[in-house]
Amino acid sequence: MQNTFRCVTIGKKHDGKEEFRLSLRRKLTITIITCILITGLSATLGFHAVLRRYNRSLYNQSVNLNHLYSSVLSDEMSRLVASSGSIATDQRVQALLLQEKEGGAPLNEARHFLSQSVTNKMTGIFLFDREGPRLALGNTGVSTEILSGLARHVLTDAEESWASAGTRDGSLLLGRRILSSQPGTFMQSIGALILRINIHQVLQARRSSSAPWNDNCFTALFLDGSPVFHTGKSDPLLPMPEIGSDAFQILALNDQSYFVTMDTLEEGGSSWRLYFGLPYSETMEQIALSRRMVLIMILAASLLAFAVTALVMRRFTQNYIRLVGKMNSFKRGAYHPASAPAPSTGDELVRLNQTFDEMAVSYDRMTRENYEKQLLLMQARLKNLEQQLDPHFLFNTLETVNYFAKRCGEENIPKIVSCLADLLQYSLRGKSDCVSLRQETGMLNQYLYIQQLRFSDILFVWIDFNEDTLAAMIPKMTLQPLVENAIRYTLEEEESCELRLSSRREEGDVLISVADNGPPLEKDLLEKLRSGEKQPRGNGIGLLNVDTRHKLLFGEKYGLTFGSVNGMAAVIIRIPADGGSGEEDDVPNDSGR
Repeated sequence: MQNTFRCVTIGKKHDGKEEFRLSLRRKLTITIITCILITGLSATLGFHAVLRRYNRSLYNQSVNLNHLYSSVLSDEMSRLVASSGSIATDQRVQALLLQEKEGGAPLNEARHFLSQSVTNKMTGIFLFDREGPRLALGNTGVSTEILSGLARHVLTDAEESWASAGTRDGSLLLGRRILSSQPGTFMQSIGALILRINIHQVLQARRSSSAPWNDNCFTALFLDGSPVFHTGKSDPLLPMPEIGSDAFQILALNDQSYFVTMDTLEEGGSSWRLYFGLPYSETMEQIALSRRMVLIMILAASLLAFAVTALVMRRFTQNYIRLVGKMNSFKRGAYHPASAPAPSTGDELVRLNQTFDEMAVSYDRMTRENYEKQLLLMQARLKNLEQQLDPHFLFNTLETVNYFAKRCGEENIPKIVSCLADLLQYSLRGKSDCVSLRQETGMLNQYLYIQQLRFSDILFVWIDFNEDTLAAMIPKMTLQPLVENAIRYTLEEEESCELRLSSRREEGDVLISVADNGPPLEKDLLEKLRSGEKQPRGNGIGLLNVDTRHKLLFGEKYGLTFGSVNGMAAVIIRIPADGGSGEEDDVPNDSGR
């Protein structure tokens, strides 16, 4: 059955802190989404930058046209003011205003002169003396109230003034005080001249050649905050906002949008505001449509890119995820190459999976072979060490038997021989390398019986093993050589030998001490024996072989150390506490070390 592996977010603890790592698929997904978002954002910002540049271009054109119209309006107003001065100082007009009665030659002459001054720009002329209207020519469709008010204003307050005609065609009125140039009344106010100006005609001359949008452009003129003239259908004109000299506004006028700028000028003591607008509705519709299309295209391209990328990533990372799963299973020791074959995707990861499978097979084979070799080697070394034990204590036992044989008729000889037989049988029987501490103690009692018969007056032994340590497993023939060494080397230095054997539990292990009243042992004695710096004394197997057996069976943690117990020199043996039940010699060695 094919295994399925998943590569998820991994968390590890380092120094009490949790460290999170993202899988390769998530990293790629986040990277691609980030690239798509950056691309979309860049396209959107680019579009808005283009729009701003377009608005700035419209602003520049609108400002230029507005300045042009303001210049045209200012120039035309100056010409009209100059024309009004020429009319006001004409002798025929002066004579008419100084004449007390109407009719006669002055009236006809003045009428003839003024009729020639009426044009398509100056569409009407009105004359007032100090008592009221005297003459009106041309387009006279202006409210008498407006005309009389403007005449009174220029006669009493200002020599020159502009005002709205209040008509639907957006005409302007230019009022001018007329001063006498005749002797006797020189520079006296004798009347007022009011000209009706068609502002549309003033601006029309320039509109035809200014820009391609002129037919659809919006123009509005305000005098002292009141609308005077505007193009379009709106009537009356709605209030217009103040617009800075370096700004623009998009306004809805005449049922469409305009890109509007404003220019100001001061003429004839009045404040003028000229608004100029370029048509923006159609352009904005195209821009809005383009914006929607761009956004839709960006969204569609992003979704398509994400979908294609997701498929590619899934195909690309499936073998990577499978390989991660294999490695995790391999680390736990539960991976079998045949259980998770990698699908062919035509890239290097397929070969990487196959190589990992081959490596796992090779590693498994080499591990088994190495384990078998090490096991055979360890068994051979143990057998060699055990074979060194048998002749050693057999020789000493026979020496004891020989000693008692010389003393004929000694009844202890049968007991010694029986103990010797038990010792030989114990060392040779069984398939296991280890026995329980209880069994090892029983064997040691047989050996000590023989030694106490030999050294009855000078050998004293105390054994104090805790009951909860007797089930621990120990290599056969461990205690006997240690006790033998203690007796031999103590009696070489002392007149008697005192032995104290004890056991206790410590941190999941069992510590067995063999203490004597002899000289203390060097703490680095084993290292010196291994390096050859110190040679073992006598023909015994020595402490080094006992320590080597323990390390081979249980691991480097276990074996012999040297110290003191209750003031006595001691050899301390460390063995695992969970070695088994301690039943008979053939209890298997399950230490796993």
